[in-house]
Amino acid sequence: FRGLEPDARLDDGARLAQALFLAYPDPRSLLPSSAAAAALAQVGLAADVEVCARTDALVVVPELAAREGAALRFRPVYPKGV
Repeated sequence: FRGLEPDARLDDGARLAQALFLAYPDPRSLLPSSAAAAALAQVGLAADVEVCARTDALVVVPELAAREGAALRFRPVYPKGV
């Protein structure tokens, strides 16, 4: 799998995400029919779906840093060498 460390161990959520990616390599084919896309369209933000569906647009990914009540706090994680 692209970008995965050779010795990486995937949890259930990661395995599901990987299976979904392999079945639908272009997320734009699924997102327009999602409830989230419909909600964004209702408030005039339909264009955000296309922006959020971009792949490999950034070299940083979010990692969950902490849970604060119902809120989640993330920190940026950069690939090795960046």
